Amino acid sequence: MMEETNHQDSRIVPPIMHLDAFPFEVFSNIFSHLAQADILRCMAVSRLWAARIPAYSVRCWASVRLYSERGGLANRRLAACLGPHVRRVSLSGYKSAQELELTLRVLIDLDCLYIESLAKQKWEEFYNTHAAFIPSFYHALRQLSVCLTSISFLRHSGTFDFFDVISACPDVTSFDCSLTEAGEMWACKMPIRTEITHLCLSSRRTRFDPQLELILFQCRKLKFFATNNPWIQSPEEIDKLVRLCPSIQYFEYGFGSMRKARHYRNKYFQDDKQSKGLRELTVSGIRMTQDMTNVFQHLERLIMVTCLLTLASFPPTLRLDHLRVLVCKLVGCDEPFNLATVLRMCPNLEELSTNSFPLNTDMTQALTETPRLRKLVLRHNMMLRPEDDLALDDLLRAISSLPLLAHLHLCNLLTPRTVRYLANLASLERLEIEIAKAEVVPQLVTALSVNAIAPPRIRTLVLNNMGNLSNLLALDKLSNFEHLEHLTLDGSFIDGSLLQKNIEMRGTHARFPIISLYTPSSAQLPRLKNAVSSPSPSIHTAQGPLKAWNG
Repeated sequence: MMEETNHQDSRIVPPIMHLDAFPFEVFSNIFSHLAQADILRCMAVSRLWAARIPAYSVRCWASVRLYSERGGLANRRLAACLGPHVRRVSLSGYKSAQELELTLRVLIDLDCLYIESLAKQKWEEFYNTHAAFIPSFYHALRQLSVCLTSISFLRHSGTFDFFDVISACPDVTSFDCSLTEAGEMWACKMPIRTEITHLCLSSRRTRFDPQLELILFQCRKLKFFATNNPWIQSPEEIDKLVRLCPSIQYFEYGFGSMRKARHYRNKYFQDDKQSKGLRELTVSGIRMTQDMTNVFQHLERLIMVTCLLTLASFPPTLRLDHLRVLVCKLVGCDEPFNLATVLRMCPNLEELSTNSFPLNTDMTQALTETPRLRKLVLRHNMMLRPEDDLALDDLLRAISSLPLLAHLHLCNLLTPRTVRYLANLASLERLEIEIAKAEVVPQLVTALSVNAIAPPRIRTLVLNNMGNLSNLLALDKLSNFEHLEHLTLDGSFIDGSLLQKNIEMRGTHARFPIISLYTPSSAQLPRLKNAVSSPSPSIHTAQGPLKAWNG
């Protein structure tokens, strides 16, 4: 009898929860925490759930990405979830204009008429598409452009005309286009004035395209522009850009991808600051051989990569009073002009980064004339010679005299003998050191702990290419680093047992996350994980944070 009862109990199936059992707000809150794929799976439970869930999950469908290879809107459950609440749509992998047009028609039929952006973060509209657009496609796009302000064509392999898109979407303010080797963008139709403020144009085939000037002439409200079109690589054309687009604030020219520019673009969407001229300029591979006062006079940020500077581009009367950030990578100068001359033109400079500078008295004197400097990155690519000792002393003495310096990064410039100069930097909070000679590591770490780290309140210390720290008692010196909170060991090897010993010496109240950017061996993992046993700092590797070792 007992066995029969148990057999009957085991066959009892719990009733399915009815969607009317709780208020609408409860289920709406539950579904708002689910991913879109999970919502579609839930809709497959029953017809009742398939009918009710779209109303509960409205907040999850503000952004939608449609893949051609996955069926797109042919998925009936996905189509049932779309409607006027959709704000951002991305189409990926569509290979024909008819297929794209059909998808846009379905969006119109679903009443998705309030789309604001055809791009969201890394989701880009028309991503990896191959279609050559036809008039009926533009007609469908026009019906969706009631609230459209942003449109993107990324990795596009087809052809289209810029002014056809603008005619279909007249209120677009952000236009982003990157073409593959097979893709083409024309500007042959009737030019019309645009509302575009942010424009990114790049192509795998960096070819000369004079149509770019025609496009820029119609973008009078342009604030942000990034391209790799060789038409604009000369100083004359950059000056023409400033004249064609009086509201321009950011310009980037480079041979590589504009991906960084696309992410940086978002900074200016909420920036209503009235600009008097170009504020930020990033150029690559340009020979500056003419007067660029009109371009430079209002700059706040200047980044130059593999450029050649001449006295003609920086006349003696030029004053860069607004410049706050200067980055020079592989920048050459025509003698007698040099980087020190540029520094003297920037009295309000706050950040300086360079890997090509002369180690001489002129550069040292120029650094002392920038008292507002807060971040300094100096990379000396050449090995120091014995005759450079005097110039190196003068340089570090000049750095130690900067009263506001909070972030210092030195590459191949610090020796155990010159570490003592850092003790005068009372405002220093972050110190990064790169070194080429492994034999000076013990003396350098000892000198840092004794002379430099203890007096200032340095909170972040980054040691790059320090080699093997296991055979040194270098980490024992960290017990003198009273205010240190973050330690980064990049390109170094560390022993977990030595690290654990150091943590015990510092006590339970000391805390600093140790970020170690290397791949530990399987033999070292147990010791490193023992070092993060509670209470202790967290340790991070390139693969993510290490958890406490359990045996």
